Amino acid sequence: DPLKASGGPPASVAAQLKQATKFFSETARVLYPGYVVEKEFQDKFFRTMMTWSAYAAEIIYWKHSDPDYVALGHQNLNIDNAYFWRNAEGELDCGVFDWGGFGSSSLHHRIWWGFNCAEFDQVSDNLK
Repeated sequence: DPLKASGGPPASVAAQLKQATKFFSETARVLYPGYVVEKEFQDKFFRTMMTWSAYAAEIIYWKHSDPDYVALGHQNLNIDNAYFWRNAEGELDCGVFDWGGFGSSSLHHRIWWGFNCAEFDQVSDNLK
């Protein structure tokens, strides 16, 4: 029930989505696919995000409900947050620079942020 959301207050979320829609369909229109200006897409985007917000706490609970899929790590492994090297045996190892985003979270969410910050062509070419 979007009127009894476990995420942000529905009126506040709706206002943020209105601003987001204006940004991708007007301000930065040239950066997005042409369909973002269509009312059908914008309505679906709004409904989807309002539904997600309505169940935000439940989604977070589900993502963390199986400890086998919860890991310690940084929220993303962008180049400014992690460093990598090979040890004497040639095995890849890594470390973390930025401890501000380090903590326990759902593994699939952390993997998503790795993909989210990657180059599209690299992910597309290697996802299979």
